[in-house]
Amino acid sequence: MRLFTCVAMMSLLSSFRTVTACAEEINAQGLNSYFPDWSELVAIACLVVAIVSAFFAWRVWRTAEKSLRSQMLAELLRDYEKPVMAKHIQKLWDFWRDSNKDTNKVHSEFLGHLKLTNNEAEEINRARRPVSHFYQRMAVLHKDKMVQDKLLYHLWSEKDLLIIPEIIIPLEKALVKWRGDPLDEKDYELLKTLYEDGKKVWEKAVRNTTW
Repeated sequence: MRLFTCVAMMSLLSSFRTVTACAEEINAQGLNSYFPDWSELVAIACLVVAIVSAFFAWRVWRTAEKSLRSQMLAELLRDYEKPVMAKHIQKLWDFWRDSNKDTNKVHSEFLGHLKLTNNEAEEINRARRPVSHFYQRMAVLHKDKMVQDKLLYHLWSEKDLLIIPEIIIPLEKALVKWRGDPLDEKDYELLKTLYEDGKKVWEKAVRNTTW
């Protein structure tokens, strides 16, 4: 959007410069003595052309952006359906069960493994990386309205979204703590919003089914 705004402003600025040049040429040739409103008409015409051009440029830009984001969503979903992704997700859920299905233990256990730099830490981190990356990219697309709330119901089961607060966020926080970086809750807002919006869709679906 910022890029388009800059381009549009440059286009309008160029048009106004053209208007000024036309008006100066008209004055230089003395046409104003015969057509007093000639320069004003040229200015209005150039402005209209600039506005129409900017509008069509915006339409083209929006169409291209939607196409690109739709392509990104399709690629993400294809990655999600790959067997290797299913293996990574299963590994994370196994670790969650081994942690007594407790998010606090998921955090502390992973942090402990990281400090020991053992094989378990490596395996969990290998699974965490692509899964976390996938959900974070989905969260960005959801924020940009490319993944509507109702689409979440058709894409995933409730468990597919539950992995966000139960596993992904605790693991990410443990990794930040292990690295010694400052923990900022704002870094997880998009993930939380993706989960909360999906949860609302599922709760609504359950109520409708009950009735």
